[in-house]
Amino acid sequence: MVVDARTSYRRPRHDLLSCRSVYSQFQSFQLEQPYSGKCMDWLTVSNSTSPTERLCGTADVNQLRHMDYVTTGNVLIIQFVTDSKISGNGFQAVYATDIAKNCDNIITDLNGTLSSPRHLATGTYLPNMHCTTTLSVPSSFRIRIYLRRLNFSDPHSGACSEGDFLHFRDLQSDVQTTVTCADPHRDGQLLFESSGSQVEVLFVSDHVTQGEGFELSYAGVPSCQNETYSQYSGAVFSINFPRHYPNMQECFYTINVSEHDNIIELSFPSFFTESDAASDARLRDGRCTRDFVEIFDGEAIHKVCGNWSGKEHLLLFRSRANVLVFRFVSDEQITRPGFYATWQTIKGNNKTCLSTWIDTGHLCFQVMYNPQTWDDGEADCISRGGHLASLLDSDTQRLLNDHILSQTCTDWEAFWIGGSDREWESDFYWTDGSKVVFTIFPKAESSKPVDCDKNFTLDSNTRWVRLQSPGYPGKYPDNTNCTYFVHAPTTAELELEFWDFWLENKNSERYVIDDDPCIMTDNDTQH
Repeated sequence: MVVDARTSYRRPRHDLLSCRSVYSQFQSFQLEQPYSGKCMDWLTVSNSTSPTERLCGTADVNQLRHMDYVTTGNVLIIQFVTDSKISGNGFQAVYATDIAKNCDNIITDLNGTLSSPRHLATGTYLPNMHCTTTLSVPSSFRIRIYLRRLNFSDPHSGACSEGDFLHFRDLQSDVQTTVTCADPHRDGQLLFESSGSQVEVLFVSDHVTQGEGFELSYAGVPSCQNETYSQYSGAVFSINFPRHYPNMQECFYTINVSEHDNIIELSFPSFFTESDAASDARLRDGRCTRDFVEIFDGEAIHKVCGNWSGKEHLLLFRSRANVLVFRFVSDEQITRPGFYATWQTIKGNNKTCLSTWIDTGHLCFQVMYNPQTWDDGEADCISRGGHLASLLDSDTQRLLNDHILSQTCTDWEAFWIGGSDREWESDFYWTDGSKVVFTIFPKAESSKPVDCDKNFTLDSNTRWVRLQSPGYPGKYPDNTNCTYFVHAPTTAELELEFWDFWLENKNSERYVIDDDPCIMTDNDTQH
């Protein structure tokens, strides 16, 4: 309130009658400067008995921060006195009762609205507010919060109050977001989405500038739950399927059938999640880090993500025992339609290829996408109960080749198999010790492009030359063997500087394993 000069201002308010204390905050203070340490124009703040010392002069923004007062009763007295000489711009103070300042709350409704407390006289929220509201819905729901209105700007100057903000915190995941008037926002915008059933909303205002405030709406929406199934067959799907699943989900699905000699076969008639690759290309295992399904078959973990439309038949997983667990995870950004999965129980003595392995009728193959050397790949195969693959006929080679190209692979990507001449040069054996008889592999024949071997001479007129691989800056051809000779005067030294260098990485090959023997070398390996 602002009071007239030479007056003592005391006015009772109805809301003061039931409160225990009154808060006041000065937002502007410019009185006549003191003379010889004496206040000419001054004011005091007090309850009914104990006034402050006389306040005079001017206060800047930082000093105003400390000009907040709390009474010990329900009476607030501001006494303002001026002399007959110099005057200033005066002061402005805002007051509120402890009832108005008590803004912490817990809301358990499934949906509703939430707004900042407003001062009845000014139409703005109060200074120095610190309001915590906890939204709590049933545990099977999560919370979406939408913006209906937000104005943290001074109604007179239009200045943005950077000290005022909204802060959201998911009490389950501890994910947090802060919104200020400087952040871009629009009415109807989804401000926050929780992964759990409780969100803490914190509203803070500073001591100087207040605006009209905010209004939010929130809604509890169903959340995915950990599920356990004991039926011999059934179906399960991501939340909202076939509409988009929500962000920030982590759901476990456990299928546990009673007979220990049974195994579980899981398939996905429909599968489309966000992928780490462009256009949501289908991916597997370590390349899936955003939204994915992770399957544990009892021994190994498999990850799948992306759009598998038309390739769903490749998503076949079988448990090693009578329990299979899979997990669905989504991150905080993009969502897709999700998955629809079915399972059935089959007798464990009907031995078939497990998980995503390719079945030839008598052998099981799995393509691994982890970059490794041949030896590391063989060790990995053995740890999985197999070996690097032995290709014994053209049908097997064609089956694996078609499968690899049906994935996100190109025809120039290399995969290790288990043939090697590391024991006897040019004499190839499989990892089980049997001799390689099937030899219908693409042959690596030496070739020399026209611009391959080169001779260069440096002298006083030609002080430098540029060397390039065939086809640069495009890709060089396969099976190339080029030699470059550079001659310089005998008194000169040669300096070689590479401006660009991009060759195949020796550790970039992938490999194929089977459930019979496997090995791998860097140079003398059939692949």
